[in-house]
Amino acid sequence: MITVAALSGGRDSTAMVLKYLENGGDIDYIIINDTLNEFPLMYEYINKLAKYISCKYGKQIIRLKPVTTFEHWVFGKMTRGKSKGSIRGLPKIIDPCYWRRESKIKPYDLFIKSLGCDSTKNVTKLLGYTSSEKERASKVTKDIEKYPLIEWNWCEGDVDEYLKSIDMVNPLYKYFSRTGCAFCPYMSLRSYYIVWKFYNDVWLYMKKIERKLRHINRLGSKVVNDRWHIKYTLLELEEDFISGKKDYDDTPAKDCVCAI
Repeated sequence: MITVAALSGGRDSTAMVLKYLENGGDIDYIIINDTLNEFPLMYEYINKLAKYISCKYGKQIIRLKPVTTFEHWVFGKMTRGKSKGSIRGLPKIIDPCYWRRESKIKPYDLFIKSLGCDSTKNVTKLLGYTSSEKERASKVTKDIEKYPLIEWNWCEGDVDEYLKSIDMVNPLYKYFSRTGCAFCPYMSLRSYYIVWKFYNDVWLYMKKIERKLRHINRLGSKVVNDRWHIKYTLLELEEDFISGKKDYDDTPAKDCVCAI
């Protein structure tokens, strides 16, 4: 039996891995799935984490990456279902995120298979669910899962206190209450505002993708979803942000980016 820890860089999974190692627990593989579209602060933080874990515990973080790009899926065509032949477009908030599947789930599954392991029999997967997520953790999956934070009865407050005590708080929490890839379509309006105000490169990239998809739609080729937000285009949001119609300041966020 091997033990694999899923480390996203978010507060819960980070606290789980670091405290588990601190308690003398052994982890065979610490896995981070790089979506290739993280905030620069997240990459800096992951580098800090990797150095900390290596120096203190002699463990290495394994960074897995998707085999295709986000844009490959955005501009690719649907191959089945009622929308077969249409341009896929952006992930829809009402559906499971295909980029989470391609950038996180599939690379992890391929890695486990490369070890010659069966995740249903000889892999224990450590997941950073807190005591408030017991119901979520109770759902059966194909993996043999373990939830150290729940075993320790740690809530979000315990996680925050621990990370502060060892100076390992992710700086993204200055802006967001949870972390996801930089352009997560599941994020709230508050988080769209934060991206617009503080991450101009990300915002411009998002606008470029949306503009191209909407242009394809206007030319007559069907796009399943040609906008990031379920109600507004980014141009509409930007106009509201500039005018102050949607009034968000730079205080710490109370809503969240979808944790992937």
